[in-house]
Amino acid sequence: MNVCQVCGGTERAYAMKTRLLIVFLALSTLAFAQSNAPKISTRMSGAFADSTFTISGHNVNLAVSTIAGQEQMLLNYNYSFRSPDGSFTFAFGFGYIPNDTVMINNANVARLDVDTSQVAGFTATTCTFYPGSRATCTAGPFGVIQIDWHQDGVVSNRSLSENWKTFPGARLHTSAKSDSNSASVTGSFLGSDFYSDLGNIGTNQNSLFEMFDN
Repeated sequence: MNVCQVCGGTERAYAMKTRLLIVFLALSTLAFAQSNAPKISTRMSGAFADSTFTISGHNVNLAVSTIAGQEQMLLNYNYSFRSPDGSFTFAFGFGYIPNDTVMINNANVARLDVDTSQVAGFTATTCTFYPGSRATCTAGPFGVIQIDWHQDGVVSNRSLSENWKTFPGARLHTSAKSDSNSASVTGSFLGSDFYSDLGNIGTNQNSLFEMFDN
C-alpha cells in the first residue's frame, strides 16, 4: 500500500514537472516572438527616391518610398562614423511622413521637404560604443531634411534583393523588387548641405521594409 502511494506520488510529481516545463517553453517561445516583433513593418509599392551622400566625411544612405494604399510615405536613413577617440557611432531614422512633404513627378524629378521634429512617431536614434563595450543610445537628432533629385539618364537598374543589416540599436530587413534610373541629388540634411551623383528615382513592386530592436 505504501509502495503504491509512493509510486503514485512520483508519477504525479513527474507529470506536474512535465506540465510546468511545457508551460515554461510556451511562455519562452511567446516572449521570444514578442521581443523579435518588428518596430515597423510595411510594404512599399509605387514611386521612390533614394541616395547616398557625404556629410562631414561620412556616408548617409536615405530613401523615401510610397506605401501602398496609404496617404503617407516612408522615410528611412542611416549613417555611421568613427571618432578619433576610437568610439564608433551609428545613427538611423525611420517613420511615416505626410504625402505633402514628398513629390515624385513621372520618375524624372523628386523632392523631399520635411522637419522630422514635427512628425509624430518618427524615430531617430544615435548609438555610440567603444570596442568591447555595449552601445549607449540616445534619441535624435531630429530636424529639417530638404532634398531634390533630377534624373540624369546615365544608368537604369532593375533589382531583386533580400538583405539583413545588424547595427547598434536595431536590425534592418529589406526585400526589394524595383526599377530605377540614376539621378543627381542636392540638398540639406539636418543642417549640412551636400551634392551627390549617387541617386535614384524609380518604382517599388510590393517591397518590404522592417526594423527590429537589436
